[in-house]
Amino acid sequence: MKPYIVILDRQHIAGEPRVPGYEHVWVEYPRTAAADCADHLWRASIGVTCATPIDRQAIAAAHKLGLVVVLGPDAGIVDVGACRERGIRIVHLPAESGPDQTHMERLMDVIDAYVARTRD
Repeated sequence: MKPYIVILDRQHIAGEPRVPGYEHVWVEYPRTAAADCADHLWRASIGVTCATPIDRQAIAAAHKLGLVVVLGPDAGIVDVGACRERGIRIVHLPAESGPDQTHMERLMDVIDAYVARTRD
């Protein structure tokens, strides 16, 4: 199954992603209201957020979700307990100083590593 990657709030992520070398679906939302989170994640195998909370309801609706990446200072915007119950991995990439592209590269490295592990 090809990964379905959903970026919930692209307006907060600087840099341009590299195109993964594997089949995938990449969906970006400029921003996502909390009320729309479940609708945006329901097909996702990988979810990325900077500011959009991912609550228990959104996690319950995302049956294929296996990885959540939180960019920025607040990893507490994701319901960790709900993720643990479902075996969903959470990776926190705090903001860092340096070129904007650096943070995007770190995100892509995490996504690529997760996809490689799930394909083996």
